[in-house]
Amino acid sequence: MEQLEQNIVVTLCKFEKIFPPGFFDSMEHLPAHLAYEAKVGGHVQYRWMYPFERFLNHLKKKVKNRAHVEASIVEAYLLEETSTFCSLYFDQYIQTRLNLC
Repeated sequence: MEQLEQNIVVTLCKFEKIFPPGFFDSMEHLPAHLAYEAKVGGHVQYRWMYPFERFLNHLKKKVKNRAHVEASIVEAYLLEETSTFCSLYFDQYIQTRLNLC
């Protein structure tokens, strides 16, 4: 990892000789920190945020009242949870979210 960290810095310096300064933004600076992040954080699956971002996207879709965003999400979430719980007690021939094939 130390060798990779040194090689990235040298490669970025070589890029600065070739490309104009307008080419560089924060994304070209990012690889300089990747080796350090891999050493400190370990495997990426232990700090992957994708499942949480997917769930937040699911919650954002529930917003109906933009004046009270949090209350709107809570209300829609409670409605979904309540209806799912109540559907457990319906007869089997009634279609619900839980028994759809």
